[in-house]
Amino acid sequence: MLFKTCLFFCALFPLFAIESPSCILIDAKTGHVLFEKNAYTTKYPASLTKVATALFTIKQRQDKLNLKAKVSQNAIGWVKAEAIVNSNYTLPSYHLTHGSTHAGLKANERYKLIDLLYAMMLISANDAANVLAEYVGGTIPQFVEDLNAYLKDIGCKDTHFKNPHGMHHPDHKSTAWDLANMGVHAIQDPLLCQIVGTIKYPFSEKTTLYQYNKLLKRGKYYLPEAIGIKTGYHKRAGHCLLAAAKKGDRLLVACVLGAKKGQEYKDAIELFKLGFAAKKVQKEIIACGPQTPKLHLPKAGKAIETETKEAFSVEHFPKQTPQFRCLLCWNTLKLPVKKGDKVGALVLKDSSDNLVKRIDLFAKNHVDFHWIFKVKRICFHLLYLAPLSLLLFLMFRKRR
Repeated sequence: MLFKTCLFFCALFPLFAIESPSCILIDAKTGHVLFEKNAYTTKYPASLTKVATALFTIKQRQDKLNLKAKVSQNAIGWVKAEAIVNSNYTLPSYHLTHGSTHAGLKANERYKLIDLLYAMMLISANDAANVLAEYVGGTIPQFVEDLNAYLKDIGCKDTHFKNPHGMHHPDHKSTAWDLANMGVHAIQDPLLCQIVGTIKYPFSEKTTLYQYNKLLKRGKYYLPEAIGIKTGYHKRAGHCLLAAAKKGDRLLVACVLGAKKGQEYKDAIELFKLGFAAKKVQKEIIACGPQTPKLHLPKAGKAIETETKEAFSVEHFPKQTPQFRCLLCWNTLKLPVKKGDKVGALVLKDSSDNLVKRIDLFAKNHVDFHWIFKVKRICFHLLYLAPLSLLLFLMFRKRR
């Protein structure tokens, strides 16, 4: 789950500028948003759609990816782009258009699902996306319906897809935040992470697929820390990029939408540089020594004051302090309580309710019964002992 916490680093880096109309940078491990610009505005995602298609396909068929899917004419059928527009987009939105990126699949051929995933993610093959969707969903429209439901389940609130590949449809939209969320899920899946980071792949005896993502290849936009994800483009969407990069234990995901050619790479690189420039800081969450919680026991003369004998600190990146829930747990106690007795604990849990740390609380002072109750106890004992004392006295006199 990602946190919609917008931390604007621009104030710290006045020369930092992003030209693309929409972008976001997310810490993939914590979900914190490190930078965003119009990240919650719906845009056309183009072929970044295929990240969702790959995610859902692997989720549904992860142990059966070596099975083969038969290519249907329906999955590779194409129409002229003008025909789709002239029909007011009433034609099936998954139909391919002339000139769109494809892997050259032929009707009745059979391909392994894993090979189709590589074709879809490395060279953005629209025909491969359709074949996968038809195989997994039974029909392409059913796959898209199931895909949208899955995306809602993982927290994508402003995404609605009309096809599995991202070719233009007026109602096929997403946001930079939703797409980055998909990217976080994708990069955390070992198989998909491997696929999107592959430079070349032997698709067949005669065909080798080569990665489109320029962040991964030596050249003008090469970024050594980049580990994948996906490029996207069509005329109305502009140039789009969903990218992940890792440096040390820092894993970041960036999404850039609607950029001019080449700007998507420039902006992604700037975002990653910004994220990796941050240095971790130490923050004390619980100090060692006196604590605020006090315990009032019945009949006690005063409250039990508390202290800890250890501190708890966390290391984090600036403005990304982890969020904890602190629970106060008291032990079952009986008076008197001596100074240094263990009386309870502070229990820290994260946002997923996982135990982070338990710190014991100790009594800072000695606490006994209130003097009134001490007097009552003395009187009670005297009243109890008086008859016994009288009886013993009489028995002693009788013997004499």
